[in-house]
Amino acid sequence: MANKKGAIHVDWAISMGLFLLYVVLLFILLKPGAEVEYKPENLFTIIENNFFPEINIVIKEVNLIVDKCKGPGTPPQLSTKITLESTSNDYRFSELIDKTNNRDVSNDKGIGIGSKININCGKEENDFHDILSRTNFIATSYPEKHIDFSNPDLIPTYSVTCNPDDKEFCMANLGTVNDFFGFSEEYIEDLKKIPYADLSKMWGFPLSKRFKITTTKLRNGNKIEISDGTEPPAGVNVFAKEYQGVYLNSANARENVKVRIIVW
Repeated sequence: MANKKGAIHVDWAISMGLFLLYVVLLFILLKPGAEVEYKPENLFTIIENNFFPEINIVIKEVNLIVDKCKGPGTPPQLSTKITLESTSNDYRFSELIDKTNNRDVSNDKGIGIGSKININCGKEENDFHDILSRTNFIATSYPEKHIDFSNPDLIPTYSVTCNPDDKEFCMANLGTVNDFFGFSEEYIEDLKKIPYADLSKMWGFPLSKRFKITTTKLRNGNKIEISDGTEPPAGVNVFAKEYQGVYLNSANARENVKVRIIVW
């Protein structure tokens, strides 16, 4: 009996010791005021997964091939109209380039630019001139507002129609559509207008950490900064990454830009 009671006491002491050790470890791990440790690579991932999708832009150059655009010249069909349009109302047109001489004809008579492109050919005062031999045009198409470019349903397709639909007067076809990827300066300016605290919360960035994003044009050094306006305090570890890219505008003009992100 004595040995049995002794064994029970030993088992009890071991169990109590393990229980107390568990409680101590629990308080150490979950002590009030404890913070989750965020590794630098995790902080950069948060920024990369949120910032870059918000500033990405896709500009499209649509090749329009016109073999013939000749006004019938008889009432009521005095002119011939070629229409190039997009299936997406979020995409518009900024310019139309005649590749014969690389000239922008967007402001020529008979040309309409906007949600669609109209080319009115004929001999009327407000017509574009007749096109009697193959002419290649490039129509630049841009998103009127930021869209989710990862969603294929939001990416436009294009179509070309003739009026009248008669090969004697009109022959036009859609060529290749080329995509150009870059950053939008306008989208970055829009992000800058959002208060830092709201942006940080929206992105799920930890409140105990800070970030600063700076985009700099390589040509003239002009900068856009997104931050809370503070600098890292002395003694705090600061981590930085840089990315190279290009700004694209609605006319597909390009400018080299550097993006610098620092976190602390």
